[in-house]
Amino acid sequence: MKKCLYLVLIILFNQELQAQTKIISLSSYFKGKGVIFEKEYKSLIDIKDYEKSFTPSLEEIKIVENLFLKKIESKRKIKKTPKKEFYNYYRQYLGYINSNQEKVIMVNMLNFNKKSKAAADCPT
Repeated sequence: MKKCLYLVLIILFNQELQAQTKIISLSSYFKGKGVIFEKEYKSLIDIKDYEKSFTPSLEEIKIVENLFLKKIESKRKIKKTPKKEFYNYYRQYLGYINSNQEKVIMVNMLNFNKKSKAAADCPT
């Protein structure tokens, strides 16, 4: 009975999360999939200076990706280009507006290039 209840809760949670996310693919920036959290999504992260959420557009996400690559490239002296180095990372984008009414897009990058290592690092 407990297993059945857990399964129902997981299914309901998954359906709610899917309604609050949008899956994207930007192959010119990364190989995997990206997730945009809609403004209705309630983040579990405590964000300092948070006023309200917004849903980032694809154009805003491309701007963020370009800014990230330029910033990393200017800070690091490695042979591999930042675009190549972070190409296998999946992305999660969460948009919010701060107290200065500025749009902020948080990006979480997840490396699934070595799936067996990622699975070994996750507790079951």
